[in-house]
Amino acid sequence: MKFLRCPLKLNKSALRAPGTPHSWPNLLAVIHWLVQIIKYNDFMMNSSPSFESDKQFMYTINSYLLYIRGDDEAADVLDEECIREMREWRDKVEEQVTLLEENVKELELDGHLVEVQKKLEEKDKALEAKAVERDIEETEAARNGWEEKIWELDSEIGHKFKELERFMMECNQAIRRLKLGSGFQYQLNAKGSTPSEVLGLDYKSILKPALASFAEDLKRSSMGKLEDLISLRQQSGENAVKLEEKRNRIAVLQTHIDDVEAQLNTMRKETQDYVSRCAAEAKKLAEEVEMEAEKMSVVEKEAAEFLKTSKAELQETIMQTEEEVKLCAQELFDLINSVSTYKEYMGSKIARMRNDLLETAGTVADIYKGYRPSQSSVVMKPSN
Repeated sequence: MKFLRCPLKLNKSALRAPGTPHSWPNLLAVIHWLVQIIKYNDFMMNSSPSFESDKQFMYTINSYLLYIRGDDEAADVLDEECIREMREWRDKVEEQVTLLEENVKELELDGHLVEVQKKLEEKDKALEAKAVERDIEETEAARNGWEEKIWELDSEIGHKFKELERFMMECNQAIRRLKLGSGFQYQLNAKGSTPSEVLGLDYKSILKPALASFAEDLKRSSMGKLEDLISLRQQSGENAVKLEEKRNRIAVLQTHIDDVEAQLNTMRKETQDYVSRCAAEAKKLAEEVEMEAEKMSVVEKEAAEFLKTSKAELQETIMQTEEEVKLCAQELFDLINSVSTYKEYMGSKIARMRNDLLETAGTVADIYKGYRPSQSSVVMKPSN
């Protein structure tokens, strides 16, 4: 697409999903542009231009080709070349005019004629410059006009081709619905010269016989359906007789239903009476329950008062027991103190007794020691 200088750009994502709403219009425009390029190339290859000598026409064609290709630089170069050629042609004309003026000057000796000739030359130059500019403007206007006409023709051809495609799709769908055959399909051919070549199907030779055979098939099927309708009418008469019998049966059943409804009404009245009696008994029971509830509330009040008095008595007993416990604790502390003092007294007394015992033991030992030597001396005397 870059090589062909397409004015529109397509991404790879658009080619991957061409049916999306945001990529299909651009893709369709590119396809239309390619079709127009191919048509123009075919036309240029199959036909030889006969206006090669007309520079203005060739300039218009070449500029339009460059515009279609999107080559703005080449179009600018072509415009510059055309303007340069027009200027060269103007310069050549001016040179020819100057040569003629020189010849006139050589031939004419009168100064007045020379001045007049100069004025004429200046006017001729101005007129020639204006003529050249006018020719350039006319060529540009002609080119713009040709371009506008070509674009209008292209757009009109595109619209007509789209309408033909829409009609073709509708006709093909109708042919498929009619089931005329797989070969009966319209296919547009942009290169066709006759309607049958453009549509790709000859109506008189191919489609019309198929439609005629389809009409005959419809007639045969309609006759068969008419026979089926007659048989269905007979069946409907028989069904009407059966329906009348069923209606009579329904009437008998309706009378039986009425009798049953009367019995149901009597049963409903009895049930309503029973319900009213039950409601009265329930009301009495509710009153009794209310009385019992009042009695229970009185009993609860008495129990609450008894509980309150018992709590007060309990508090008093607790206070009394606490005081007694305090007294017992005081007595216990006094007893412990007396025991401890007695224990100290007994310890000191035992210590004194122990000291006395030790002293007595010492004295006894001393006495015993003094007694032993005297006894030993008494014993040794008889041995001598």
